[in-house]
Parts: sequence; C-alpha cells; structure tokens
Amino acid sequence: MPNPETCSTEELELAIRCCPDQKAAKRLNIIHLLLCGATFELAQKHACITGRCLQLWIKCYNERGIDGITYKPRAGRPRKLSQSEVEGKILPIVESPQLADQLHWTGVKLCGWFKNHRDLDISYPTLLHYLHENNYARRIPRPIPEPPDKA
Repeated sequence: MPNPETCSTEELELAIRCCPDQKAAKRLNIIHLLLCGATFELAQKHACITGRCLQLWIKCYNERGIDGITYKPRAGRPRKLSQSEVEGKILPIVESPQLADQLHWTGVKLCGWFKNHRDLDISYPTLLHYLHENNYARRIPRPIPEPPDKA
C-alpha cells in the first residue's frame, strides 16, 4: 500500500490538478484512491491494470514520491546538425539562392541540392524541421481564382 507519509493529501490533489498529461493523472488518482481507503482490488479494477502494474506504481510512489509516478520527457534522437551548423551551412543558402545558382527554393529542391552539392545527408522532414526552427514557413503555391464575370 502507498505510504501516507510520502506526501500530504493536499499535495497529491494539487499534483493531480496540475498534471500535464492524462497517464500521470491516472496514476496519481489511483494512489489517491488507495490513500483514501480503497482496496487494492478496487483500485486495480478502477484503473483497468494488472496487479503487478499497480504494485510497480505503489513502489515508485513510496520510493520517489509524486515525481516517481509522473512521466518525464525522454531524450529523442540526437540532432544531425547543431544549431550553429544549421546557421552556417543551411540558412545562408536559403536566404540567398543565388549562391547556388538558383532563383528560388522548394523543400525538395533544397534537400536534393544539399545532398548532391554539399554532401549533407539530411532527410526532407529534418530539413523542414530545421527551417521551421528558424522561423521559415512553408508556402504552397495556389492558383489565383479568376474574378467572376460581370454581366
């Protein structure tokens, strides 16, 4: 069972209200339910989880408190290029297509140019991500509608 000395009920309720995601809120709610006197089986059925999962939640709560059962952001894949490399290698070409003997860029054209001329092996989505980080927006050309005929 959860240790009631780990944190106060008020702190737990505040953590539930301020929880950034539903998964962590669910965990905190189940711990709160157990601290309010619910049985282990009732809490397990209420959360639709296995007994082993609930035991792990209780163990994490008892060892590390509220922080033990909330989700923490995990590191993703490392960047292919640092921000300074993006600013030095990509942005000058984007801002001045004339440096690459071009009049304008499309995302596909820019990605292909970097692969062929600069041996910069980045994917199209990664290139777009770097451009969006630097406040470049993708513009999709659209046909201009013809004005209605005046009769």
